[in-house]
Amino acid sequence: MLDKRKSLELAHFDGLYLQQSPTLRGRPMPRFHFDIHENGRVFPDEDGLDLANENDARKEAVMTGASIARDAFVSGSARHVVIDVREGGGPFLKVSITLEVEEI
Repeated sequence: MLDKRKSLELAHFDGLYLQQSPTLRGRPMPRFHFDIHENGRVFPDEDGLDLANENDARKEAVMTGASIARDAFVSGSARHVVIDVREGGGPFLKVSITLEVEEI
C-alpha cells in the first residue's frame, strides 16, 4: 500500500507495477526527511517525503511538529519537541517547540 502523503507514479512493466521517483515538470522532486527529537530520543525518518519545494517542506515540518507536540504536551510525555529537516543529505530546517508552564 502506498503512503497517501507521497505523490508516487507507477509504471507498468511486463505485468508488474514499478515505483518511480515523483517528478515535477519532468524533474525529480526533492526528498525531505523529518527527524523527530522528543525528550532526548531521536526518531530518524528513513523514508523521507517528496515535496515540490522548500516552502512545502517548511509547512510539513511545522504541522508535524505541532501535532506531535500537542499530543506529547497533553499527555505529559515531553516538554520539548524538535523536527530536524534534511534534504539532499544535509540539514535544511529545524522546528523547535517548547512547553513552559509556570504556576503562580
